[in-house]
Amino acid sequence: MSEHDTELKQRLDDIWSFYTLNSNRMERLIQMGVLFRSAKDWEDYYEYVDESLRAVIVLLHASLEDALREIVRLKLTECPAEVLKEIPLVGLSPTGQPRKFSLGELSKHRGKTVDELIQQSIDEFLNKTSFNSSNDIAHMLEKKLRIDISNLREYFPALNQMIARRHQIVHTADRTGAPGDLSLAPVDGEDIIKWLRTAAAFLADVLSAAYPDLQIAEGTGERMQELLARDSAAPQGADLSATC
Repeated sequence: MSEHDTELKQRLDDIWSFYTLNSNRMERLIQMGVLFRSAKDWEDYYEYVDESLRAVIVLLHASLEDALREIVRLKLTECPAEVLKEIPLVGLSPTGQPRKFSLGELSKHRGKTVDELIQQSIDEFLNKTSFNSSNDIAHMLEKKLRIDISNLREYFPALNQMIARRHQIVHTADRTGAPGDLSLAPVDGEDIIKWLRTAAAFLADVLSAAYPDLQIAEGTGERMQELLARDSAAPQGADLSATC
């Protein structure tokens, strides 16, 4: 394996490692709900279960966004000029849209190498990038990175459900009624398990689509599949759907 491939594999492993770390955090939140449910006076803790699961949803979306950004960051550094021309020069675009620049604006970056300037521009662009729907994800992967996403579209309905629920939790505190109505949306444990499975499988397939050379990506992909298998077994030890 070449030095470039070795470095690429390490960065892919880093993406997986952090996603796994976050998955472990989500698992602890789920187990917290299970512990509350097992208490003799568990009805006193009913709302605690829902709150721990709401936290899982928010963390799942954040983890998915983080992993996608890192995959995009890795791919963009390898992309040709026709792709990079859609990335604005660092410091020039508050909106993230590309624009022309003069030598005077370029002179602010004296002393930097071209590689450093490209990387800083990519980093700033990604710091302003969020994935608030499958359309955002599809646009980034298909339009920006030129990745074939035909095999990824099957995940979009479940991802959209998860993202919409995260949006409801973060922006309305999960309130379902009109102003003055304090009722909250119930949390469905089966939905959470489905979304955990979907996110892990989706990221594994994104890696395969982004790096079809399995010699490079298969290690990380296999670990993602192990994570998927663990999430799939979760309902056996945590019957959340009966309580939430």
